[in-house]
Amino acid sequence: MDKEPSPSNSGYAVPLYTFEGLNDYASERRPPSGFLRALLENDLEMTVARADAANLSYLRETLRHARATLPRESWGSPQAVREWLRETR
Repeated sequence: MDKEPSPSNSGYAVPLYTFEGLNDYASERRPPSGFLRALLENDLEMTVARADAANLSYLRETLRHARATLPRESWGSPQAVREWLRETR
């Protein structure tokens, strides 16, 4: 997997595999990895604990990208993430 940051459609640089994970979560409602799930659930302690070196380095950019591109109802708490994953399109 490419760990180098990649410009996203929102203009933020995030690791490619993180960008793809967020995109899959938003568009296909695919359950995210441990790091992304913690980020989406607004759990800072677990986000940092589960981040690899690349995600830790680009945490601010990843958060900005998520806030700019994800539907507001899809993140922010464990309940919001559970409900987003439960809904079908």
